[in-house]
Amino acid sequence: MTDVATVVLAMTGEQAEHVLTGERAVEIRRSRMNRTVDRMLIYQTDIGLVVGEIRVRGMLAATPDTIWNEYGAASLMSRQTFDERADGANRLYAYRLEHPLRYETAKPLTDIGVTHAPKDWCWLPGKASRPVVPRPSYGHLSETERLLKDAADQWELHRFAVHDDSDAAKTIGNGFNALLRLIGDYRKDFQDAHDVRLLGGRNPFNGLTETLGVAGDTSRLPGRWTKPDSRGRCRPFADNREGRMLLGSLDQPGTGPIPGLPRLMEYMTVEREVVTTSIAFASGGRAWAKVGAGEPFDHKEREQAERDGGPVDRSIWTPVKEWEWLKAVDECDKKT
Repeated sequence: MTDVATVVLAMTGEQAEHVLTGERAVEIRRSRMNRTVDRMLIYQTDIGLVVGEIRVRGMLAATPDTIWNEYGAASLMSRQTFDERADGANRLYAYRLEHPLRYETAKPLTDIGVTHAPKDWCWLPGKASRPVVPRPSYGHLSETERLLKDAADQWELHRFAVHDDSDAAKTIGNGFNALLRLIGDYRKDFQDAHDVRLLGGRNPFNGLTETLGVAGDTSRLPGRWTKPDSRGRCRPFADNREGRMLLGSLDQPGTGPIPGLPRLMEYMTVEREVVTTSIAFASGGRAWAKVGAGEPFDHKEREQAERDGGPVDRSIWTPVKEWEWLKAVDECDKKT
């Protein structure tokens, strides 16, 4: 299993302010970070402290012209600064940012295990997927649900280990399940109360099911919201911090990476690098999965694929015909 990495990014006070207020929604880099990144900690150079963090939603690799046309405005870079960064480069990398979090108390680098101040950026040492700084305040609901699921699993393991089939043990297990159902009801009640429908998707970087927007009348929701996009999805504006935190609070914990499959695959076209997500679902008592073309995006998964002769673990997954896959998809769609 591949750890999702966190980086510590050095910024001036002005740059940090733009990121933490949500004004700057894209970080453009000249070189690609060779690990899957889902979080950036903001190290403010003028005061020598870590002042906040921001989540990485995804990355696009493309020619400088394409990056400028699609993300120049969102990066808040002047054309002169962009051209200086792009000088001599055939390809640039745009990291899309979301859910900025300013820490109530800024932290020295030593508190997060970094001994030397980064000139540009550095990896967060240790197990990068385990935050050593406060978890974002918008994730309390999903974090509660994750902890409850973990506790329920641990309780069932305990019952199995000691062969406890008593009524008391069953009651405790039923209690965990009841609490999890109440959290599900809470999300449903939110939709009913605000006359909207939550729209989300699975983040391949961390397995989290993220609430990406809402469909319906947003007049009862805080702040300004965009008009519906092609999928009927409305999102909070960049300066609508309360709205962004509200959506983030309704995220659902994921199951992590899909066993035996790469998280992401990439391949190159003339204009850009295309990154696709591995998908999986259950139908007919079997698990079905689909992996994109190219090679694994993450360098550790790419090295593993080279050793195994391919990106998919054939001891877990068996190739099927296209018609079998389409039939399974059709059956799953009918059920849902």
